[in-house]
Amino acid sequence: MPQSHAQVWLHIVFSTKERQRFMQNESFGLEMFRMLAYEVKQADCVSASVGGYTDHVHLLVGLSRTITIAKLVERVKTETSKWAKDAEGGTARFAWQSGYVAF
Repeated sequence: MPQSHAQVWLHIVFSTKERQRFMQNESFGLEMFRMLAYEVKQADCVSASVGGYTDHVHLLVGLSRTITIAKLVERVKTETSKWAKDAEGGTARFAWQSGYVAF
């Protein structure tokens, strides 16, 4: 077969460091969800749904065949954490937990 094709959908969940309610501010939380979706797209993946609560997020992602799950999650968490430290409603203390779960 001369071409490669893969269709892998993941439900990824991770929380804020120490389950702190960093996204308690509604407008900041909504903007965080938008930024998470943006970073998924920047990784050439498909963001079907992004949401969560004040201390964790859920992402439904169509995984590109050119990136690993670990690299995708690392990129998304790193870039959104950087953004959150300077964003309106964010805090310099913002951080994600080190782990995640993907189904």
